Amino acid sequence: KGYSCLSLEYYNFLANLSEFVTVHQNDEGSTALTPERITVVVETAQANRRAKLTNVGQIRVSTDMSVKSITGSIRDLRQSAREKIELEASKNKHAKELMALVQYDLGVTKVFRARFSTINTDQYIESLTSLLNLEEETKSDIREYLAGKNLGITGRGRACHVMDDGSIVVPFDWR
Repeated sequence: KGYSCLSLEYYNFLANLSEFVTVHQNDEGSTALTPERITVVVETAQANRRAKLTNVGQIRVSTDMSVKSITGSIRDLRQSAREKIELEASKNKHAKELMALVQYDLGVTKVFRARFSTINTDQYIESLTSLLNLEEETKSDIREYLAGKNLGITGRGRACHVMDDGSIVVPFDWR
């Protein structure tokens, strides 16, 4: 369920989809809904008019779409969705490796992507790489302030600040 979809719309969408799957479960065209690791996000008709594939591999559909067009869209987009999911997973793995290096290099307890942030994985990796590529003198100055603390990375243009738990939060484009 997407942010723009009302609960009643979502319920009706699921009821229609369930009815379609029950009636057509042995049809050749029903293979579009075979269980795979893809995410289908249901949005209201005003937010989505046709199926779209997001950068992270989610397929967004509208509550006003017919079940046949939804299954056709899932069938057409699922391979691309799977590829994007795998790419995002490899980026996340690389980001975790960089997080461990930043933790060790700067002496912080934890490095994290701030919740409710608009930062994507590429920006996060770029920010972590920038931290690792600092000059040693700058790193030792930063180490004094960050040692033992948590370091959060958030979206563009926000000022550095301290969270309620004492974590230091910097924007990804902190330079």
